[in-house]
Amino acid sequence: MHILRNLRDAGLAGVLLVAMPAMATCMEVEQPNYAKQTAIAYTSQKPVRLNRNNFKSEVLESKALVMVDFYHPDCGACIEAKPYVEGYAGEYKGRMKVGTYSIEDDSAIPGHYNVEYVPTFIFYHNGKEVDRIVGFNDEGLRKKIEQALKKIK
Repeated sequence: MHILRNLRDAGLAGVLLVAMPAMATCMEVEQPNYAKQTAIAYTSQKPVRLNRNNFKSEVLESKALVMVDFYHPDCGACIEAKPYVEGYAGEYKGRMKVGTYSIEDDSAIPGHYNVEYVPTFIFYHNGKEVDRIVGFNDEGLRKKIEQALKKIK
């Protein structure tokens, strides 16, 4: 196990993203300092807030590529990813739908799709999973988005 990044330098006091081969998880040693987070510029398009009632219609029945961010509100890496995910919603508008699903609110859907660690980003097209990435890294997630968009063409 090794520490990928000490988020204290990014303004999230005491929050560490820990990575192990083939999985990532969050550890929180103290409350993050939200006031110091760097603002990410994005358009007014927001991700769709998903739950068990709208998951089928918004994700599984969608003809567009859908990226779902499975997150927990207390996860440091999830907090770091949030402004980026909101940015992707605007940046990829018309090419990809972006949704967020809190595993704190309901674990049935994440359990069904074997979401074991957060954040987990799963890409769906025509009701089927086409790709996934566990953990957050803007560059890595952007590459996955572009790969998923190419897969559905």
